[in-house]
Amino acid sequence: MARSPITHEIAVTAALRAAATTPALASAAVDTLRTLLSVRWDSTGRATARSGAVLDYRIDGNASGRARANMVPEGLALPVALSASLDADHGVVRITAPDESGCGVDAAVAQTVREVLVGAPRRLVRGTSWRDSLRTTVCRDSIPLTLVSIRSYVVEDARVEGGPVVVMIRRRSSSTFSGMGTQFGEPVTITGEGQGELLFGLRLDDGQMVDGNGLATLTLSLTGRRKSQAVTQNARLEIRRR
Repeated sequence: MARSPITHEIAVTAALRAAATTPALASAAVDTLRTLLSVRWDSTGRATARSGAVLDYRIDGNASGRARANMVPEGLALPVALSASLDADHGVVRITAPDESGCGVDAAVAQTVREVLVGAPRRLVRGTSWRDSLRTTVCRDSIPLTLVSIRSYVVEDARVEGGPVVVMIRRRSSSTFSGMGTQFGEPVTITGEGQGELLFGLRLDDGQMVDGNGLATLTLSLTGRRKSQAVTQNARLEIRRR
């Protein structure tokens, strides 16, 4: 007998602080942004397929001298259809819609959604550990960058919340970025690396994330014929099941 689909709804808040330093000018520009995302998807038990929609996506704060007040990015039509599946070879959930390989606003939405889709082993007890790897495209200043990320997980504890058992998992990630493009008509090269850590809960009955809190740091170097710039980005991530 087929099981009925389970509906999940997750709220994600990502608070970002980015400081861009231009050595030639001995100056730094600081951007502060907060991304608010609500996503819903359906699954059947621990099945690998995911389908649903991004219900809301808003940006609040200041970037590049431009203030944003709880606004939906221009060009984004909500809700955004979502589909994903588990890549058995790499143990990572791959998002097939929206397309996360471009430089549009849909790609930015997909990259935020990725934080709440986890491909975990079926048996999870204290001390269980595993790794996954990801190779995809992200964008900075409309320049496509190749992202290679390796993430390690370990189950630290378990708790019972109104029936379902929730295991607490710590994820540590290490990433590298690289790409080339043009800025103001000049060729530039961007390289970077990042480190992150997230502690989150995962329900054993359906394999879905309950909540989570984490920090990440990213450093990027932009090098061109006339200009070089270093960017340090610190992000705080909060995930809540709604």
